[in-house]
Amino acid sequence: ERPEEVDYSLWHEGTEWLGEKNVEELSQMIGLPSASMPGLNTTEPASPVDSWTAEGIAAMAAPDAVPLALFLHQWQGIVKMVYNMMSYKNTLLMDGVGIGKTAQAICSILMYDYIARVQAEGVVPPVFGQSPTLVDPADKLRSTLFDPARSYGVVIVDEVHAFRKKNPRRLVISALIAKGRYTIGITATPIITDPSVSIHAYCRYQS
Repeated sequence: ERPEEVDYSLWHEGTEWLGEKNVEELSQMIGLPSASMPGLNTTEPASPVDSWTAEGIAAMAAPDAVPLALFLHQWQGIVKMVYNMMSYKNTLLMDGVGIGKTAQAICSILMYDYIARVQAEGVVPPVFGQSPTLVDPADKLRSTLFDPARSYGVVIVDEVHAFRKKNPRRLVISALIAKGRYTIGITATPIITDPSVSIHAYCRYQS
């Protein structure tokens, strides 16, 4: 599909069919035994402390620890992404600024890992066989990153609208996407401005 041929009037949220579901129902739709995301902390420290340290771990178990849970709209997005993942469809996540897109993308990795761990028990169809690899763009790229023999389970591209123009960065991202089984592109731009700003991203990530 060419950018000039996209009918913006046909765009929709993509999760309307989940609008009447509560958190418990949504978690059941992706095979979870409870409304809790595997691998996600259920509390956060009440004081500013690094959660990865021994002090932070103790603070998360303290009586004054703050409950931490996903919002309903985040569960809806996660269900959609997991369903896309199981159908080999990429996702363009375009929620507004500051409402938890990154958390949804991280949870998709957690679900990928969960699926890989439970597939032997027949709980979820055994679609995937690779473990997810999260690549931080701030890290120095190793020479093995694009090894032809290496593949990735989940590729997440943040601020994907920044790669709409043909340049070396887009070439690198495209090569990484080609090595992934499932890709999530994240941007708020189409929602707060105009879809044409990320039209190339739409054509690549539409589900």
